[in-house]
Amino acid sequence: MIDSLLTGRPFTSVADLRRRSALSAPVAESLAHVGAMDEIAGVGPPLAAAAGRTAGIAAAAGRAPGSVTAAVRTRRDLLLEVSERWPGSRRLSAGSGLSRHRVADPAAPEQLGLLGTEDLPGLPEYRSSDRVRAELEVLGMDVSDHVIRFYDDLLDLVEVTRAVDLLSYRNGARVRVAGVKVATQTPPVKSGQRIIFLSLDDATGVSDATFFESVHDRCAWTVFHTWLLVVEGTVHRTGKRGCR
Repeated sequence: MIDSLLTGRPFTSVADLRRRSALSAPVAESLAHVGAMDEIAGVGPPLAAAAGRTAGIAAAAGRAPGSVTAAVRTRRDLLLEVSERWPGSRRLSAGSGLSRHRVADPAAPEQLGLLGTEDLPGLPEYRSSDRVRAELEVLGMDVSDHVIRFYDDLLDLVEVTRAVDLLSYRNGARVRVAGVKVATQTPPVKSGQRIIFLSLDDATGVSDATFFESVHDRCAWTVFHTWLLVVEGTVHRTGKRGCR
């Protein structure tokens, strides 16, 4: 499958990719979902060349320059096309809210960027949160934006301190920190107690939290089984440039 992509590139359209690669339907769908096909499918604002052609067509037809519009394809339009070229789409069968219809081939000159506004598919583009969700589903990491950014208003409401601001707090100050779980560790310590060390990434930096044995019955399960966390505790200075 990978070999067919490497030897066949560059691909000029989704139809070309379907003809000359050995992609299975689930893989093609995942690639479209995460944005890997955006460029060859023409997802996003229309190319300047296509916009220029629409103006020429409008002039030749005696129509106002703005009456013919370069179509803007969205990633949901692309997913529909993939579902037709690779039958057995999981997203459509799972009830994605996308209705099945014939999708124009973006590589066809007569169909590229020459649609009137009333002919546009009308499927909304992915929001920023949809893009990050797709990246997490397919890649296991956020690429276009940090996932914690979508919770900024909530974190401000509960008075969370960002990692970048922790150094401004004195030792013993009570704070709340939040973020995506980066790591948990339970190394052996001299006292024999089981201590949990947690690292959280909040897009401004990484904060470290320490959970002693006395609180494990209340929070250990959450620490180990939750991905996004808010932690309240006291600041412990570890030097001029560090605190936890």
